[in-house]
Amino acid sequence: LGETVSSPVQLSGTASVFEATLRVRLVGPAGEALWEDTVTATEGAPGRGTFSVGIPFSAVGPGAVVAFSPSAADNSEQHKVEVPVELAP
Repeated sequence: LGETVSSPVQLSGTASVFEATLRVRLVGPAGEALWEDTVTATEGAPGRGTFSVGIPFSAVGPGAVVAFSPSAADNSEQHKVEVPVELAP
């Protein structure tokens, strides 16, 4: 598994996404979405903007942070990145 994280986990990075919009999801031990929301980067594609978000949770065990760009055509998950984490109190 990945790094151990506690609530709220701080997620930040860069993204080159349509209209500066990406979705971020925290997945819990049973594969359930513990948290999901739209995050806005400071700049849209073709540029690369920065983003930062605090994600609260109360679950314990293996999980994952998932980030993706929703398709403008059908809302499918494009350019999906999934990082395993260990959720701790």
